[in-house]
Amino acid sequence: MSLLLKKPEILGTSDGDQVATQLASVLQRAANDEDRTLVRDCMIAAAIASPAAGKQTALVSLSSYWQSDSDEQIRRDLKLAQSFPENDVPKLIIESQMAEVTRELESPSDRTLERVELITEFGQLAPPHFFRDQFSLSLSVTSDVAYMFWRGVIADRLSTLAVEDAAALIDTALQLVTAPSTLKLRKTDLLMLVTELLATQPAAKQAAITQRMCELLWHAVDIVRNSAANAISFLRPRANLGDVRIHINAGIHEYLSKVGVGTFQQYRPVVDALVANKDLWNEGSSRSMSQLAVTLSSNETLRGAALDLFESIDKFDDGDRPDVINALIMIKTVQTDLADRAQQVLRRIAPGSERLGTEYRETSVVDGDEDKTKLNIRSAMYGAEGHAWKDVTSVLSAKIQNGKLRVPITNAELGGDPVPNVVKQLEVTYSEGGQTYQKTIPENEMLSVPEP
Repeated sequence: MSLLLKKPEILGTSDGDQVATQLASVLQRAANDEDRTLVRDCMIAAAIASPAAGKQTALVSLSSYWQSDSDEQIRRDLKLAQSFPENDVPKLIIESQMAEVTRELESPSDRTLERVELITEFGQLAPPHFFRDQFSLSLSVTSDVAYMFWRGVIADRLSTLAVEDAAALIDTALQLVTAPSTLKLRKTDLLMLVTELLATQPAAKQAAITQRMCELLWHAVDIVRNSAANAISFLRPRANLGDVRIHINAGIHEYLSKVGVGTFQQYRPVVDALVANKDLWNEGSSRSMSQLAVTLSSNETLRGAALDLFESIDKFDDGDRPDVINALIMIKTVQTDLADRAQQVLRRIAPGSERLGTEYRETSVVDGDEDKTKLNIRSAMYGAEGHAWKDVTSVLSAKIQNGKLRVPITNAELGGDPVPNVVKQLEVTYSEGGQTYQKTIPENEMLSVPEP
C-alpha cells in the first residue's frame, strides 16, 4: 500500500499485476471502514490501470463485492471509476447490477429496487432493451408476490418506456393471457397493464389492441373471457371510444349466438360487461340482446337474467315487440317475485299490456305484414288502476278509416263497461309513419289520431 501511495504510476507497469493481487488480499484483512475504503479505491484504480492479469484479478475481487455491497458503496465505486479517463469499469459495474436484478427475478427485495433505480440513473451504460426484456420476463414469474413487485416497478416507469419496448410488453401480456398456464388469477391484471400501456402507442396500434381485447370477450376459454370482461371497464376510458364501439358491436353481431339457455352461465360475465356498456350498442346489438332475453325467459332459472336484459334495453325493435311483451307477461304471471319489475318494463314499452293475461296479440298486424306508413294500433286497454282492464285493440283497429281514428272514449264505443261506477281511461300504443306513440285518454274524452 505504501508503495502504491508513493508511486501510483506503478499500476501501469509490470509490477501492477503484483500490486493488484496483493490488494485483493489486503482488502479481505482490512481492519476498519476507512482502510477498506482506501483499499477499495486502489482496487478500482488497479482494475482500470493495471496490465491484463492485474486488471482481471482486481475485477474478479471487486465483482464479488458488487454482488452484495450496499447501494451507497456501489455508487461510490461507479463515480470513482467515471472520474478516470475513459474506461470500461463503470459499464462492468452496471452489468453486475443487471445480473443481480435478473438473478433476483423470482425473489426481489428492496435491494433489487435500488439496483433498478441505479441502472435507470446510469441507463446510458446499460443495453438499450434491458428493462423491456426484464419486465417481459417478470410477467410470468411463479410467485404472485414477485409479480406484484415487478408490476409496481413497471407502473412507476410507464412514462419512460420507449414505444417499441412498451409494444413488446403489451404483446407479452396478451400472449400470457391466452396461453394455457397456471396464471389464472393474473390474467385480468395483465389486461389492465395492456390498457395502461395503450397511450404509449400510435393510433393504429391502439386500434389493433382494442380490437384484440374486445375479441377476447368471446374466447373459447372461460377464464380468458371472464378476464376480458373484467378489463373492459379499464379499456374504455383509455382507448378511442369509437374503436371500442365498433368492436363491441361487431362481437355481439358475430358471436352472441353462442349464448343460449345452455351456455348463459358460462357467458354471464361477458353479458354483464356488455350491459354495463349498453350506451355503445347500435340498433342491431339492442335487437340481438332483446332476442337473447326472450330466449332466456323460457327457462325458469334464467328469467331473472332475462328481465335484467329487458330492463337494460332502451328501445325495442317493432318486429320483436310482440315476443318481448309475451315474454314479459309470462314472467309477470308465473314468477311473482319478478312481477313488479316485469310490469314496469311492460308499462314502459306498451302501456296497458301489463294488464293482459298470459298472451299478448297485436290484432292490427296480420302475419307481420304491417304497412309502417299507415296507422296501426299496437295495443289498447280500457279500464282503471286497481280494477279490471279490457283489451280493446281490435275495437279501435276496426274504427280506423282512411288512415285516421277519431273515437269518443265511452263504454258504448268500446264495447262495454269493464268497471261500472268507476272513472276509466284508455291506454293506447300505436304506430304511424314508422314511429311508435303512446297516449292515455280519460273516459268521455276524444281520441284523435292524427291530432286534428
